[in-house]
Amino acid sequence: MKPYLESIRKLSRVGLILFALSLVASAVVSIQYCTAQYHDNVPGMTHMFSPLIAFIYAGGIVLAMDGFFFLNKRADSDFYHSLPVSRSKLYWAISLAALTWIAATVLGSVLLTVIVFTITKTPFVQLYALVAVPFFTVAAMMVFAACAIAMSLTG
Repeated sequence: MKPYLESIRKLSRVGLILFALSLVASAVVSIQYCTAQYHDNVPGMTHMFSPLIAFIYAGGIVLAMDGFFFLNKRADSDFYHSLPVSRSKLYWAISLAALTWIAATVLGSVLLTVIVFTITKTPFVQLYALVAVPFFTVAAMMVFAACAIAMSLTG
């Protein structure tokens, strides 16, 4: 439990920045769509959650690079590998911490978008909110996993 909490703390700076940027972008895009003069049809999932499409790539790459940055410096790498925690536990602690930040960011962004659409009484498909959270979380974790493997191979 201690490596997981330490990894959440270590990723908090980047996680909070991504969280704030995602919420602001979701609010701006949602308000912009809802206040448009003419809506020809109900928005699709890509129109409702377009900032999350950018978050999939930005969040996955940035969190993986920040989480596994210690592999790029010899002194940091020696320190982390001298800890009494196995390498697999260290990998899973960083991965679960990134999953926590990704899930919180996606959930916050989806909730804010749904709140804006509900307050402005713009019609939307409610099922999109239920589908969007696991979809964007899994997609961002796939990008995170690819970048984590790349950091492990090059570090």
